[in-house]
Amino acid sequence: MTAAGWLAAVARRGGAARLDEQRRVCVRPARALTPALRADFPALHVALVAALGEPALVAALGQLASDPAPERPGATLLDALDVFPGARVVADGQPPVWPPPGGWIPSPGQRVDHYTADPVVVPCPWCASVTWHQAGDGWTCSACHPPPRTPQQEVTR
Repeated sequence: MTAAGWLAAVARRGGAARLDEQRRVCVRPARALTPALRADFPALHVALVAALGEPALVAALGQLASDPAPERPGATLLDALDVFPGARVVADGQPPVWPPPGGWIPSPGQRVDHYTADPVVVPCPWCASVTWHQAGDGWTCSACHPPPRTPQQEVTR
């Protein structure tokens, strides 16, 4: 990709690139930069600084940005941001996994055997608590069914 092609791609996505006082390339809005454009930036940095220093090239790119964009199949992230103003991107380029790393979902595949001699070690299928107590011949969840309290003895005066 060339510097002119990179700037045109940013302009087609509704962005504008300029040089600041320290001759750094600034792009606004930041959502105009795709992961591919971000990846190409380091290799094109010097050429972009030179290109942005030429007003004729910048004016030509502005005209290119006003041309209709080619048809894109399906919705994009920019389409979603247009539909939901105020929404923000919290992750980019992450694989879609559920639950997120560190997350936990109780699995219905873990069966609870309430009548074992040893205490139950799997989470409760209803509340995910792991505290159990003996109730009659088996074990019951202490969060769903708290153990009964013994009546307190009356204090005599």
